[in-house]
Formats: sequence, C-alpha cells, structure tokens
Amino acid sequence: MNAVRSAVIVDKIRHVIARRSRSNLTIFQDNDGEIAALPLVARNDGSEGTPSLWARRQAKHEQRGLRRGAIYCARIELRDVNDRDVMPPEPPKVLTAPPHGRVLVVVPHADDESLGCGGTIALHRRQGDRVKVVVVTDGAAGDALGYYAGQDYVALRRTEARRAAAILGVEELVFWDYPDGRLAEADDLSERLRILFDTDRPDIVYRPSAREIHPDHWALGVGVEAALRQHAAPVQDYCYEIWATVTPTHVIDITPVWEVKRKAVEQYESQLRYNDYLHMVAGLNAYRTIHLTSARYVEAYQEVRRG
Repeated sequence: MNAVRSAVIVDKIRHVIARRSRSNLTIFQDNDGEIAALPLVARNDGSEGTPSLWARRQAKHEQRGLRRGAIYCARIELRDVNDRDVMPPEPPKVLTAPPHGRVLVVVPHADDESLGCGGTIALHRRQGDRVKVVVVTDGAAGDALGYYAGQDYVALRRTEARRAAAILGVEELVFWDYPDGRLAEADDLSERLRILFDTDRPDIVYRPSAREIHPDHWALGVGVEAALRQHAAPVQDYCYEIWATVTPTHVIDITPVWEVKRKAVEQYESQLRYNDYLHMVAGLNAYRTIHLTSARYVEAYQEVRRG
C-alpha cells in the first residue's frame, strides 16, 4: 500500500473514531500494517502528549475492541478497507413474512434446507409461493462410525429429505448426487447451477455463504456466486447460516412456524444420531431474536447484491 493511500485511510479512521469518542485520540500505524487508536496522555502541566511506548505495545497486542483501562485499540485490516468510511453494517431489516416469488433453495446436504431456512420455506409455502429444493451432494459421507453399514445410506438420507420436505410443504425436491465432502472438486458445478437458474428463473435464491467454513457449503456458495454473475435475470440472493454465521441484512420471525421447522429437522434421525442439530439450530434462531425481541425464533440472512 502506498503512503498516500495509507494516509487517507488513517485520516478516515481518525475521523470516525473522533466522532464516536469524547477522548482526544492519536493514531499510530506499525510497519506490519496495524493501526492503533490511543488516548493522548495528560502531562503534569495539563497539556497532552503522545502515549508511551508501553501503551503502544499493549495496543498492538490487543486483538480487538475495548480494553477496560486507559487503552482503546482499533485494529483495522488494511486489505479490507476501501476508499469509503470505516463504518459498521446497517442493522438488518426485520421481516414478518418473506418476499413473494418463485423460490429456489440450493443446499449441500439433505438437512441443510431445514436447518438453514426451514422456517422461511414454511412461510413461503403458507403464502402460496412455489419452492424448489436442490440437494447437491449424495450425503454418503455422513455415517463416519458405520451405524448404517449394510444399508443403502444414500437412499436413507433421501427418504429423510422427502419426509422433511413434505412437512415444510415442498413438492419439488431434486438430488444431484455429487460426492459428499468433495464438492470443491466438481468442475461443472457453477455451469450446472447457471443452467438451473436460466431454466427455473427463480425470483429468490437461498444458498450457503461463500464465507462458510464447511468445504461443501463453501464450494456451493462460491459456485452460486459464479453462476449468478452469468445469469441475466434479476434474483434476490440470500445466504442462510449453518456452519458459519452471516452478517445479516434481513431477519425473519419464524416463531409461527417453529414447530414445523422442528418437526422437519427431526426427520433426519441419521444425522441427529451424531449431533444434536435441533438443539444447535434452536439456539442460533433464539439468539437471532436479539434483532426482534418480540419473537421466539428468528432466521437471519445476508443478501448479496450485484451491480
């Protein structure tokens, strides 16, 4: 990063911090790209001087946020800072009903549709929206301890998915059967998704985020974004959260359909044998009520906009 751009960023950070603090602050930038914002030190004569070397070092080792003492340190990753103000995201929009339209849900594994957006799917169906779910992998790697050895495990997972879909009100359920755990190796994934978008022409897409930490979820999120860049028609593109949370742009109250979502998740006995996903998703959806305290359960989404 050149000196001029660095100076502009430091000036913007100083401006933002100054607006939010009653203290006088000074900005330090280290050679490794870290920026620390520290309060000026009061001298005996009442004037203000720069923080001590000790304070600078303390600030450098602070990972984030506020340290309860004399030091306030804001670490900024310069590679993530553009020529715009360093500001927090806007609060999410609170919805009591999803947008109307043709809905396409793409999920890496059977059960992700119920965990990630089961409540919203149920609300879409209640208001008469057409919903299609595409399960991208075969789920064959989901029985690591061999509880279902000797059974057709892929067929079992399909049966569970069909039961869950029926509870959510979904009539269109498609299986693509890519190898479970190896979705990132699928060279044709984004092209197949593009064809799906061009053929189905959905108004709304629900899918994993490209910032997911599960390899299959991440690969599908990346594949959807590549496909949508080549898709001409406008689409409302929403990322649901399972393995990693999103920075929500929208939250929706699913309290009226929580029991529907719960029953759908309960159909995945083969997965619940390994993890108490129902407990986990209940906690996540309860936590999201921080944005809507009148609700009991909320699903959060991050809308991705292009152009």
